Amino acid sequence: MSAPNDSAWISALAHRYSRVVVDVAAADPSLAESLTELQFAQALLKRVELNQTHPAGTPQLAILGPTQSGKSTLVNVLLDSAAAAQSALAGFTVHAQGYAQHLNPLDLDLVQSMMSPLQRVPANTLNAGDLHSYVLETTQCANKKLVENTIVWDTPDFDSISATRYQLCVLKIAACADAVLLVVSKDKYADQRVWDMLDLVHAAGKPLIICVNKVDPQDIEVVDNAITTRWDMHFGDTPPARVMLPFVKREASNGKLPLPAEYQHALHASVAALLSSTNSEQLNEHAQHFIASNERKWLEPIVTESRSRQRWKQLIAQAIEDADEQYADQYLNNTNKYDTFNQALAELLTLLEIPGIAPTLTQARNLITWPARKLLGVGRLALNKEAAPAEDANGQPIDQERLTLRHVFEKTTTDLQTALLESVDDPLWGALSRQFRDSMPGITFNFEQASAEAIETFKPQVDAAAVKLYEQLQTQPALLNMLRAARVSADAAGVALAVKSGGLAPTDLILAPAMLSVTTLLTESALGRYLDAIKRDLKRQQREHIREAVLNKGFKQHLQKLADQLDRPGLMANRLEADLAGKVDAFDATL
Repeated sequence: MSAPNDSAWISALAHRYSRVVVDVAAADPSLAESLTELQFAQALLKRVELNQTHPAGTPQLAILGPTQSGKSTLVNVLLDSAAAAQSALAGFTVHAQGYAQHLNPLDLDLVQSMMSPLQRVPANTLNAGDLHSYVLETTQCANKKLVENTIVWDTPDFDSISATRYQLCVLKIAACADAVLLVVSKDKYADQRVWDMLDLVHAAGKPLIICVNKVDPQDIEVVDNAITTRWDMHFGDTPPARVMLPFVKREASNGKLPLPAEYQHALHASVAALLSSTNSEQLNEHAQHFIASNERKWLEPIVTESRSRQRWKQLIAQAIEDADEQYADQYLNNTNKYDTFNQALAELLTLLEIPGIAPTLTQARNLITWPARKLLGVGRLALNKEAAPAEDANGQPIDQERLTLRHVFEKTTTDLQTALLESVDDPLWGALSRQFRDSMPGITFNFEQASAEAIETFKPQVDAAAVKLYEQLQTQPALLNMLRAARVSADAAGVALAVKSGGLAPTDLILAPAMLSVTTLLTESALGRYLDAIKRDLKRQQREHIREAVLNKGFKQHLQKLADQLDRPGLMANRLEADLAGKVDAFDATL
């Protein structure tokens, strides 16, 4: 018996193939072929399940065939009835219609279970525009009926122009029937679509009769030899029984086909032997073999696409690692740009203020209109003549960290887009390239927003570093007094100039000299190594914070969503169902 999850992964896979075949105008023909096989496998597994739970169900005989083969006529011959409507028009029958002499409620429930999601409707309500329905009715048979206690299915042509629209119906009947009678005319027995159907029936191990209709007596031997030769070349095993029927004109009175007695006897004997040869255990074995022999072909497109998705995730992971290194090199380890530790020292200056001067200093700072980043930039220029500019072309203060992150973002997105363009032959990567281009405004906005929020939310760590320095200074009163003295002289000059100038340009004296004196004293003191340790720890925290808040949450997650949310026609491997994902992983591991 098939494993319990076979039905689940096959159903999920068939649904994915169906979307591609229906939605993509120029879908690969091999995908349509695989869809046919998957739908057939679904129906086979359902029949296997029913065989195990209800082994004594009413036998079912499927009459299959291409256009103009005489299927409906043959149904009426088998039942000695005129129940099956007949027409000279190709494609006249577009719904499966089942006929039975007796039909108990249990048989009805079993058939409805097999035919789902198709709906059973009365024959007089059939609508050519609704191909998701079928008929199953009891019919009255006359004395010359050739089958007893059997559901006989009349099916739509499987080779008509519209056949793909009702293919599911034909496949369900072919898979769920206990035996198959394939009807062809002498002009169509060699058609490829006929042998495609024979491939499925043969693979499922269905008892089979090939009935060639409308054959002139002088052609019977030639046609029979041609079929057996083709069968041997195609399958290499014993061919099924063949029945040759002549062209016979219907009787005008009742529309029945007056088949000569010898042909009736041959047909009756063949059908009786066919129905008696059904074996549910063999059906189970054939179903397993059919799935096992085809699952590689079915799963390979999914595995290929899944590997492309995984390759994209690996590319993103590497890009984020590279971006992290760029951020560290271009900002954290760049003495001309890194200013976070200066912010900690600026906070330390506040902690060092002498109470008597603090109110005046606060008043002076209130007069200063430049943002803190500009103050830090001026101080940095005072300490290093080759430092990065503190202002942009418009005189606005430059945020070196955000500027660095923007450069990192631009390089990373350019590298990713280049990699995608180099693999446009891959269906997934080609779709990703278009999705990436279309999503760039949103990705850029999210990155900028994440950068601003991350810089703001890191300020408590900057303040904490200043507090650690201050707490360590409190253990060395002499050094603390020296720093306070240096702070007092610097601030006193700053206060005087701030009051005199109206607070327009005191920053060189309020910030740069004070920071220079503090940094010099701390570096040259016994706390020099501790100062370096605080600086290293602050950089480590900042790098981890940016990596998580900006590069991972603000960038990586949005890049991964490009593939996770990609749902364009032609793609099949997105958000796989659990059973299908497990099957794909297991199969991938064997390649």
